[in-house]
Amino acid sequence: MSTKAARAQNAFYTVPGQGWTSDLKDLADPTCFTAAIDLKNVATDTLVKALHDMTLIRVAEEVIADMVVAGDIKCPTHLAIGQEAASVGVAAHLRATDRAFGCHRSHSHYLAMGAPVKELIAETLGKVTGCSKGFGGSMHLFAKEFGFYGSVPIVAGTIPLAVGAAMAAKMDNKDSLDVGVAYFGDGACEEGVFHECLNIAASFKLPMIFVVENNLFSSHLDIHLRQPSDKIARFAEAAKINHATVDGNDVVAVMEAAGDLIGKARRGEGPALIECVTYRWRGHVGPDENIDVGVRRTAAEVAAWKKRDPIGRLLQSLEARGYTRAQYEELEAGIRKQIIADGEQSKKDPWPDNSMLLGTVYAAPKKTDTKPVAVTPTKTMNYGEAIRAGHEYLLEHHKDVFVFGQGVWSPWYVGNSMTDLDKQFGRDRVIDTPVSEAAATGAAVGASLAGYRPIVIHPRIDFMILATDAITNQAAKWAHMLGGQDRAKVTIRGIINRGGEQGAQHSQALHSWFAHLPGLRVVMPATVADARDLFIASVLSDDPVLFIDDRWCYDQKDDLPPARDIDLTTIKPAVRREGTDITLVAASYSVVQSLEAAQKLETMGISAEVIDLRTINPIDHSVAVQSVTKTGRLLAVDGGWSNCGLAGEIIAGVTERVAFGTLKAMPGRVTLTDAPAPTSRPLEKIYYTSADDIAARAVAMVKGRA
Repeated sequence: MSTKAARAQNAFYTVPGQGWTSDLKDLADPTCFTAAIDLKNVATDTLVKALHDMTLIRVAEEVIADMVVAGDIKCPTHLAIGQEAASVGVAAHLRATDRAFGCHRSHSHYLAMGAPVKELIAETLGKVTGCSKGFGGSMHLFAKEFGFYGSVPIVAGTIPLAVGAAMAAKMDNKDSLDVGVAYFGDGACEEGVFHECLNIAASFKLPMIFVVENNLFSSHLDIHLRQPSDKIARFAEAAKINHATVDGNDVVAVMEAAGDLIGKARRGEGPALIECVTYRWRGHVGPDENIDVGVRRTAAEVAAWKKRDPIGRLLQSLEARGYTRAQYEELEAGIRKQIIADGEQSKKDPWPDNSMLLGTVYAAPKKTDTKPVAVTPTKTMNYGEAIRAGHEYLLEHHKDVFVFGQGVWSPWYVGNSMTDLDKQFGRDRVIDTPVSEAAATGAAVGASLAGYRPIVIHPRIDFMILATDAITNQAAKWAHMLGGQDRAKVTIRGIINRGGEQGAQHSQALHSWFAHLPGLRVVMPATVADARDLFIASVLSDDPVLFIDDRWCYDQKDDLPPARDIDLTTIKPAVRREGTDITLVAASYSVVQSLEAAQKLETMGISAEVIDLRTINPIDHSVAVQSVTKTGRLLAVDGGWSNCGLAGEIIAGVTERVAFGTLKAMPGRVTLTDAPAPTSRPLEKIYYTSADDIAARAVAMVKGRA
């Protein structure tokens, strides 16, 4: 029975009135492809190596499946059994300096690049000898020395990272370009970031290879019920990039297409998409071969595809060249024996040490220059100009820094913080992007993994919400889930731009969201000096940093000496004003308001100490604790919302650390009302906090009326 006929008998595949037909035609019907593989003019040694590599992947995954069944492996495992030709055929043309990223079924991608089987199995067991030191499991694999930069189970999550790595490769400016490679399934093509990435790669003519392993299923759902066509290459046609659709169970066909398209990318002819039409034999997750059969696909369909086994087909064709089945059986037996031995040894290997749990979250402090800083002439600048000065210094003194984001060529979009930097340093280092928050941020993360220190700019932090996967799932977690072996050295600028009746989607201060994430440093400068110096320190940090500047701070002015390199890990909260009666703790523009409030309080006979946190993740509470120990009163001030916000964290962090009985009054906080920002002018006046609000709350606390 044909695949179409089998589906016609299953109500699950009935889409009334749609009249769905396959654009892949014979490629999507395994009964039409039983012929032997055309070996063309490929050398026998090359074909035998491909046979070896596919068998290695197959046996490794079978051993892993057995270990899951036995209960040795607990983490989710996504197997690529039946799909080996796609990864091996593409990897045949990759080199160790290329930058490949994987997805769910990345055992095959990792092994096809030549990475060790032993470290893969140890990783699935969670052992410290694993390729990600036991922190990644089956889904987070790492072998950068082999050109495999990492894998994640977030659908389409690594596509923008690979685009960024391709951007870095283009910046490297080699005669024969390295390529960025993203392996992913057909389901990823339903994600918006995939289309953003196609557009960026095409627009910038990047050496980027999109490898779609179109196995016709996303999790449990047939492509016919998810897309109007089963031909993924149609998206490449829309993006006007090179592409090919091939029989993904024919390793020679994959090798031929990949060789052509990768070669063009290396020569600077732009990105390409390779669609490998294939089929996974087992369930979406786990070792069970029958998990989908009878519910979401038929047994006959699976059996038909197994007849197109990429290993069996290549072996059959190689027999015509004198390679025997006895030779293959000896090859397979040797591989299986070694992998089983690797598995047994891995079971005995040690677990990660408990100290590694926190040890991988942030980079270690750098060696600091203890030489005194000479007194030098100063220059007057405002807050926005100070940020620009930070960019200028970095672009001039650090060749691995570049800027990427919307509006960076505009004379107004990001205020005066970027004025004419593109003219000064060139538009190959100050790069304006399409409206693609997710892809641009992910690309910046990917470029950082390829040796650069990108700055990605979001003109409004509200718009940055579209990039949260790249920030929260990729940048913040990359070092930890790979055992601290690699770090996303990326700086993300999120600009708060409130007021002026801009309403709920243009006025948000979302810093508390991101301060919740371990692995992501969050910096919020309040002063002109910090706007420049903390920005420089952020970009030179070996951790991902979210640098948040507030447009309400831009009117401040100060005289600054020349810039210099600064280690972000040495930055501590600052006492901006000393006092004895009450401690005000804040960050960013709330510090400016708190200082204004402190001046008002002074006229009332109340002495307020103002603490500027400067960095809100991780928070250093020590300075505030010392202050509250002296004053006995704590007022947390924040330009965000009250519920689960920074002000509440300040109160919790300080009160947990001061001695019992220290406080003379209950802690207080001044924040926004827990409502979206209004557009109406009168409502804005009562919505946003003011220095008067802060002073009034402080008076009540000191006078015992709080």
